[in-house]
Amino acid sequence: MSIRPPETPSSGLGAMLTQDRFRVPNHQRDYSWTPGEINQLFDDVQDAIARGADQYFLGLMVCISGEENTLTLLDGQQRLATAIIFFSAVRAWLKQVEEYSEDAQQIRDDYIGRRELGEKIVTPKINLNSTNNPLFQQYVVSDAPLSDIEKNLKTLKKHDRNFNLLNSIIVCSNRVRAIADKSPDAKAAAKSLIEIVKYMHENVRIVRFIVQDDASAYTIFETLNDRGLDLTTIDLVKNHLFGRISSNDTPRIKELEDRWAQMMFTLANVKANDFLKVFWTSRHGRTQKDNLFQNLKKSHRTTKSAIDLSTDLVQAAENYAALESPDDVVWNGYSAVAKETIGALKVIGSAQTHPIILAALNKFTATEFERLLRLLEVIIVRYQLIGGERTGRLEIQCAKTAKDIFDGDVKTAAQTKESLKDIYVSDTDFRQAFQTKEERSSPKAHYLCGSSRLRKGVLHHQMARVLLTLGSD
Repeated sequence: MSIRPPETPSSGLGAMLTQDRFRVPNHQRDYSWTPGEINQLFDDVQDAIARGADQYFLGLMVCISGEENTLTLLDGQQRLATAIIFFSAVRAWLKQVEEYSEDAQQIRDDYIGRRELGEKIVTPKINLNSTNNPLFQQYVVSDAPLSDIEKNLKTLKKHDRNFNLLNSIIVCSNRVRAIADKSPDAKAAAKSLIEIVKYMHENVRIVRFIVQDDASAYTIFETLNDRGLDLTTIDLVKNHLFGRISSNDTPRIKELEDRWAQMMFTLANVKANDFLKVFWTSRHGRTQKDNLFQNLKKSHRTTKSAIDLSTDLVQAAENYAALESPDDVVWNGYSAVAKETIGALKVIGSAQTHPIILAALNKFTATEFERLLRLLEVIIVRYQLIGGERTGRLEIQCAKTAKDIFDGDVKTAAQTKESLKDIYVSDTDFRQAFQTKEERSSPKAHYLCGSSRLRKGVLHHQMARVLLTLGSD
């Protein structure tokens, strides 16, 4: 298929906002920038101003052209939304000083949202996804009191999908207030803030890839990824899956949007790209991160395949996230010993075994799964924690076994042990290594020392499970 080369105009950030409006598709991830990322951006901008730098390059944005000067934003929403939040904070401060009320109004019209002639409501410069947009319009575009935002933020948990958005408004407001407080009077403070706004208008530069349709956009994403730029595998997969569905198929798009949002919410406390690699490995064997997207794309080309994969990803994400906590609801049907083992595996470092666990959760009976957890604890302690053997070899063996479990060739913990026999350290080698073991990690040292203390002549149960094993050699 022939694809038109994209338009790649470079413009000032503020100038771009005066010309166009933007829309974030509902399948795009939520606003996620933290205080560290926000402050880093404005530290850099203020440093560029102080150095007299002609330009500060903010990076690339990928958009699909639309009607009425509205661009669909596929990459860049975090930077653009943060800039608008900052402009809103400057506007709010300037409104407090009567002399600068007109400047506040101009900042709103140019960078935040404009009331068109004959209309009563303000048309925003950006619409975020359906989760973030209501609060963005209420607290950023409409300029709500900061006290209302702080009150609302206190009602949200840190993993709420709007927490980072509301927190960013407070961070930007504090940033603006700190800049103003360094000035001797209100006039000097306003001058400092307006200087930053002017610099962001023309000197903070953006390069936009403006493409004509989804197909072109996905090609650009892949090309950018090949060049080593900052597009994650999870972003590429997301855009590929949505590209398998016709833009007119609203029900299926909504279905995929809901599943993707649910998956990302579940993965809030873990690295989504790590999950994706574990998921794929649990079904297809060892896969290098660099090849993951290409392999997935080849296997999921149709609409049905995209929908089916989204269902599998949601379930697998819940299981993967549960590996972080023995108290997760995923483990409710298992024994206290199984939950204890999940906690132990997290402490001793068992990432290489995660594909096996994900595969077995769907294939093993509860009894065999608990036996498997016990086996994996034994192997990790013997091979890695005490033996200090190569993790690469462990990863290869675990990946192969995970695929065998998913394919139905390995159905029990005993068969799993046989599959992993090449990395199962013998009792003799284990005892020798244990006698000279030094552990610098406090949690791991606690696991070893606390577990191996003699209690009335009997080893504590965790280390006893390791030393007495599943049938020693």
